[in-house]
Amino acid sequence: MDNELEIVKEALRHSEEKLNATASVASSAETRVMQFSAFNAAIATVIGVNFRNFPVPEIALISCAVLLVVTFLAVSIVLPRLFHSCGHYWEDWKGHVDDGDALIDVLISQAEENDERIRFNEDVLERSAKKFRMCYWLQIYAVCFFFGGQIGAFFPL
Repeated sequence: MDNELEIVKEALRHSEEKLNATASVASSAETRVMQFSAFNAAIATVIGVNFRNFPVPEIALISCAVLLVVTFLAVSIVLPRLFHSCGHYWEDWKGHVDDGDALIDVLISQAEENDERIRFNEDVLERSAKKFRMCYWLQIYAVCFFFGGQIGAFFPL
């Protein structure tokens, strides 16, 4: 019985470490998204302010608009969202106390709840990653469109 209890304690500890790790990954990802957004906003500002100086100002304005849309899409990734963290409220434990559950059953229950939280957090991170990849490719396309259009003005077909 002591061996089982130690295994369950270790499993609970690992699940809480995993929750902390996903929170850390989310924090790092949000920092990268904000840097990406600032970079996009800077590029859009430079293009937007100087659009009259480019050979094809219409393409410059379209590229600027797309980059601004990409910036806002990227920022929406870091808007407050549901994200589970480590730890449990007293209410989560009180039901076990009232029911007279054994410690091992309580710890198993909490570890299972942590597993659900981890899966939820990973789903949130995956959705955010997909959205960020989309923003990244939109940025690449907008910049290529801009440069292609400006270079194309010098080499008409």
